Amino acid sequence: MMRTIVIFAVILLIIYGIVAIPIVFYKETRIGVLLLFILLASSSIIAVVLMTAGRNLKNMRMDEYVVTSVLAAIFSTGVFWGMMLPGVLYEIPLLSPFVIMLANYLPKAVIYGIAVGYTCRPFTSTLFFLIWGIASEIMFPNPLWAPYYVAWGAILDLFLMSSRGDLIVKRDLILLGFIFGYAGWGLTKAYEVVLWGNWHPLRLVMLAMMMNGIITSLGVNLGYKIGRKARALIP
Repeated sequence: MMRTIVIFAVILLIIYGIVAIPIVFYKETRIGVLLLFILLASSSIIAVVLMTAGRNLKNMRMDEYVVTSVLAAIFSTGVFWGMMLPGVLYEIPLLSPFVIMLANYLPKAVIYGIAVGYTCRPFTSTLFFLIWGIASEIMFPNPLWAPYYVAWGAILDLFLMSSRGDLIVKRDLILLGFIFGYAGWGLTKAYEVVLWGNWHPLRLVMLAMMMNGIITSLGVNLGYKIGRKARALIP
Protein backbone atom coordinates (compact mmCIF):
# COMPACT_ATOMS: atom_id res chain seq x y z
CA MET A 1 0.00 0.00 0.00
CA MET A 2 2.76 2.46 0.94
CA ARG A 3 4.49 1.86 -2.39
CA THR A 4 1.31 2.71 -4.26
CA ILE A 5 0.74 5.88 -2.24
CA VAL A 6 4.32 7.01 -2.86
CA ILE A 7 4.00 6.41 -6.61
CA PHE A 8 0.68 8.27 -6.61
CA ALA A 9 2.22 11.25 -4.81
CA VAL A 10 5.25 11.34 -7.13
CA ILE A 11 3.00 11.29 -10.20
CA LEU A 12 0.93 14.19 -8.84
CA LEU A 13 4.13 16.17 -8.22
CA ILE A 14 5.39 15.48 -11.74
CA ILE A 15 2.12 16.69 -13.24
CA TYR A 16 2.13 19.72 -10.96
CA GLY A 17 5.61 20.65 -12.19
CA ILE A 18 4.63 20.32 -15.85
CA VAL A 19 1.63 22.59 -15.25
CA ALA A 20 3.12 25.09 -12.81
CA ILE A 21 6.29 26.01 -14.72
CA PRO A 22 4.54 27.27 -17.90
CA ILE A 23 1.99 29.19 -15.80
CA VAL A 24 4.43 30.75 -13.33
CA PHE A 25 7.08 31.67 -15.90
CA TYR A 26 4.75 32.55 -18.76
CA LYS A 27 5.85 35.44 -20.97
CA GLU A 28 5.62 35.79 -24.71
CA THR A 29 9.41 36.07 -24.90
CA ARG A 30 9.73 32.67 -23.18
CA ILE A 31 7.32 30.72 -25.37
CA GLY A 32 10.12 28.85 -27.13
CA VAL A 33 11.74 27.72 -23.88
CA LEU A 34 8.43 26.75 -22.29
CA LEU A 35 7.42 24.82 -25.40
CA LEU A 36 10.69 22.94 -25.28
CA PHE A 37 10.08 22.19 -21.60
CA ILE A 38 6.61 20.67 -22.01
CA LEU A 39 7.68 18.68 -25.07
CA LEU A 40 10.74 17.27 -23.29
CA ALA A 41 8.76 16.54 -20.12
CA SER A 42 6.05 14.72 -22.08
CA SER A 43 8.58 12.80 -24.17
CA SER A 44 10.53 11.75 -21.06
CA ILE A 45 7.43 10.23 -19.47
CA ILE A 46 6.61 8.39 -22.69
CA ALA A 47 10.19 7.09 -22.96
CA VAL A 48 10.14 5.71 -19.41
CA VAL A 49 6.94 3.77 -20.07
CA LEU A 50 8.17 2.51 -23.44
CA MET A 51 11.34 1.13 -21.87
CA THR A 52 9.61 -0.49 -18.90
CA ALA A 53 6.23 -1.62 -20.20
CA GLY A 54 6.38 -1.56 -24.01
CA ARG A 55 7.19 -5.28 -24.12
CA ASN A 56 3.64 -6.01 -22.89
CA LEU A 57 2.31 -5.24 -26.37
CA LYS A 58 3.29 -8.71 -27.58
CA ASN A 59 1.30 -10.29 -24.73
CA MET A 60 -2.00 -8.65 -25.68
CA ARG A 61 -4.71 -10.78 -27.27
CA MET A 62 -6.34 -9.83 -30.55
CA ASP A 63 -9.66 -9.04 -28.86
CA GLU A 64 -7.81 -6.72 -26.46
CA TYR A 65 -6.30 -4.82 -29.37
CA VAL A 66 -9.72 -4.55 -31.03
CA VAL A 67 -11.53 -3.36 -27.89
CA THR A 68 -8.79 -0.85 -27.06
CA SER A 69 -8.82 0.54 -30.61
CA VAL A 70 -12.61 0.83 -30.82
CA LEU A 71 -12.91 2.52 -27.44
CA ALA A 72 -10.05 4.91 -28.28
CA ALA A 73 -11.81 5.83 -31.51
CA ILE A 74 -15.01 6.59 -29.57
CA PHE A 75 -12.92 8.54 -27.06
CA SER A 76 -11.58 10.71 -29.89
CA THR A 77 -15.08 11.96 -30.72
CA GLY A 78 -15.26 13.68 -27.32
CA VAL A 79 -14.46 17.03 -28.90
CA PHE A 80 -17.90 16.95 -30.54
CA TRP A 81 -19.89 16.04 -27.42
CA GLY A 82 -19.68 19.50 -25.92
CA MET A 83 -20.92 21.02 -29.16
CA MET A 84 -24.33 19.51 -28.47
CA LEU A 85 -24.75 21.79 -25.45
CA PRO A 86 -25.79 25.46 -25.68
CA GLY A 87 -22.71 27.62 -26.20
CA VAL A 88 -23.83 30.05 -23.51
CA LEU A 89 -22.96 27.44 -20.85
CA TYR A 90 -19.29 27.86 -21.73
CA GLU A 91 -19.48 31.63 -21.33
CA ILE A 92 -20.43 31.59 -17.63
CA PRO A 93 -17.13 31.77 -15.69
CA LEU A 94 -18.09 29.72 -12.63
CA LEU A 95 -20.19 27.23 -14.57
CA SER A 96 -18.06 26.50 -17.63
CA PRO A 97 -15.43 24.33 -15.85
CA PHE A 98 -18.16 22.06 -14.47
CA VAL A 99 -19.77 21.83 -17.90
CA ILE A 100 -16.44 20.70 -19.38
CA MET A 101 -15.87 18.21 -16.56
CA LEU A 102 -19.32 16.64 -16.83
CA ALA A 103 -19.82 16.80 -20.60
CA ASN A 104 -16.28 15.89 -21.65
CA TYR A 105 -14.09 14.37 -18.96
CA LEU A 106 -16.69 12.23 -17.17
CA PRO A 107 -17.82 10.31 -20.28
CA LYS A 108 -14.19 9.94 -21.35
CA ALA A 109 -13.36 8.55 -17.91
CA VAL A 110 -16.06 5.90 -18.31
CA ILE A 111 -14.74 4.90 -21.75
CA TYR A 112 -11.17 4.73 -20.48
CA GLY A 113 -12.32 2.71 -17.47
CA ILE A 114 -13.95 0.17 -19.78
CA ALA A 115 -10.69 -0.20 -21.70
CA VAL A 116 -8.68 -0.73 -18.52
CA GLY A 117 -11.25 -3.13 -17.11
CA TYR A 118 -11.19 -5.22 -20.26
CA THR A 119 -7.42 -5.11 -20.85
CA CYS A 120 -5.64 -4.54 -17.57
CA ARG A 121 -2.02 -4.64 -18.70
CA PRO A 122 0.85 -2.19 -18.39
CA PHE A 123 1.05 -0.10 -21.58
CA THR A 124 -2.69 -0.42 -22.28
CA SER A 125 -3.20 3.26 -21.40
CA THR A 126 -0.31 4.43 -23.56
CA LEU A 127 -1.63 2.43 -26.53
CA PHE A 128 -5.18 3.70 -25.91
CA PHE A 129 -4.08 7.33 -25.87
CA LEU A 130 -1.74 6.83 -28.82
CA ILE A 131 -4.69 5.68 -30.93
CA TRP A 132 -6.72 8.64 -29.65
CA GLY A 133 -3.85 10.96 -30.55
CA ILE A 134 -3.59 9.60 -34.09
CA ALA A 135 -7.32 10.01 -34.61
CA SER A 136 -7.22 13.53 -33.16
CA GLU A 137 -4.27 14.53 -35.34
CA ILE A 138 -6.12 13.31 -38.42
CA MET A 139 -9.14 15.47 -37.51
CA PHE A 140 -7.20 18.48 -36.19
CA PRO A 141 -3.55 18.31 -37.33
CA ASN A 142 -1.05 20.00 -35.00
CA PRO A 143 2.17 18.03 -34.41
CA LEU A 144 3.07 20.09 -31.34
CA TRP A 145 0.10 18.55 -29.51
CA ALA A 146 1.13 14.98 -30.37
CA PRO A 147 3.23 14.33 -27.20
CA TYR A 148 0.34 15.56 -25.06
CA TYR A 149 -1.94 12.70 -26.09
CA VAL A 150 0.56 9.92 -25.47
CA ALA A 151 1.99 11.47 -22.29
CA TRP A 152 -1.47 11.47 -20.69
CA GLY A 153 -1.72 7.73 -21.24
CA ALA A 154 1.90 7.12 -20.20
CA ILE A 155 1.29 8.88 -16.88
CA LEU A 156 -1.61 6.53 -16.21
CA ASP A 157 0.58 3.55 -17.08
CA LEU A 158 3.21 4.73 -14.61
CA PHE A 159 0.62 4.23 -11.91
CA LEU A 160 -0.82 1.01 -13.36
CA MET A 161 2.64 -0.54 -13.30
CA SER A 162 2.43 -0.44 -9.50
CA SER A 163 -0.61 -2.75 -9.59
CA ARG A 164 -0.31 -6.51 -9.41
CA GLY A 165 -2.05 -9.01 -11.68
CA ASP A 166 -5.05 -8.50 -13.93
CA LEU A 167 -7.27 -6.91 -11.28
CA ILE A 168 -7.01 -3.44 -9.76
CA VAL A 169 -8.08 -3.15 -6.14
CA LYS A 170 -10.71 -0.49 -5.44
CA ARG A 171 -8.30 1.85 -3.65
CA ASP A 172 -5.92 1.85 -6.60
CA LEU A 173 -8.82 2.28 -9.02
CA ILE A 174 -9.94 5.42 -7.17
CA LEU A 175 -6.41 6.81 -7.35
CA LEU A 176 -6.13 5.91 -11.05
CA GLY A 177 -9.42 7.69 -11.76
CA PHE A 178 -8.19 10.77 -9.91
CA ILE A 179 -4.94 10.82 -11.90
CA PHE A 180 -6.97 10.56 -15.12
CA GLY A 181 -8.81 13.81 -14.46
CA TYR A 182 -5.98 15.59 -12.64
CA ALA A 183 -3.46 14.87 -15.40
CA GLY A 184 -5.93 15.40 -18.22
CA TRP A 185 -6.92 18.87 -17.11
CA GLY A 186 -3.37 19.79 -16.11
CA LEU A 187 -1.62 18.68 -19.29
CA THR A 188 -4.30 20.32 -21.41
CA LYS A 189 -3.81 23.59 -19.56
CA ALA A 190 -0.01 23.41 -19.84
CA TYR A 191 -0.23 23.02 -23.62
CA GLU A 192 -2.95 25.65 -23.94
CA VAL A 193 -0.88 28.19 -22.02
CA VAL A 194 2.18 27.68 -24.21
CA LEU A 195 0.55 27.13 -27.61
CA TRP A 196 -2.56 29.30 -27.31
CA GLY A 197 -1.68 31.82 -24.59
CA ASN A 198 -4.73 30.68 -22.60
CA TRP A 199 -3.33 31.68 -19.19
CA HIS A 200 -5.12 31.33 -15.85
CA PRO A 201 -3.83 31.71 -12.27
CA LEU A 202 -2.16 28.57 -10.95
CA ARG A 203 -4.43 28.34 -7.90
CA LEU A 204 -7.53 28.18 -10.12
CA VAL A 205 -5.96 25.63 -12.43
CA MET A 206 -4.98 23.42 -9.48
CA LEU A 207 -8.47 23.66 -8.02
CA ALA A 208 -9.97 22.61 -11.36
CA MET A 209 -7.48 19.74 -11.67
CA MET A 210 -8.42 18.36 -8.25
CA MET A 211 -12.16 18.74 -8.82
CA ASN A 212 -11.86 17.09 -12.21
CA GLY A 213 -9.91 14.24 -10.62
CA ILE A 214 -12.69 13.60 -8.13
CA ILE A 215 -15.33 13.55 -10.88
CA THR A 216 -13.36 11.29 -13.23
CA SER A 217 -12.59 8.90 -10.40
CA LEU A 218 -16.30 8.05 -10.40
CA GLY A 219 -16.28 7.59 -14.17
CA VAL A 220 -13.25 5.31 -14.27
CA ASN A 221 -14.70 3.17 -11.49
CA LEU A 222 -17.99 2.77 -13.37
CA GLY A 223 -16.24 2.02 -16.65
CA TYR A 224 -13.90 -0.50 -15.04
CA LYS A 225 -16.86 -2.52 -13.74
CA ILE A 226 -18.39 -2.55 -17.22
CA GLY A 227 -15.08 -3.61 -18.74
CA ARG A 228 -14.64 -6.50 -16.29
CA LYS A 229 -18.17 -7.75 -17.02
CA ALA A 230 -17.50 -7.55 -20.76
CA ARG A 231 -14.24 -9.43 -20.34
CA ALA A 232 -16.03 -12.22 -18.44
CA LEU A 233 -18.15 -12.85 -21.54
CA ILE A 234 -15.08 -13.52 -23.68
CA PRO A 235 -13.52 -17.00 -23.30
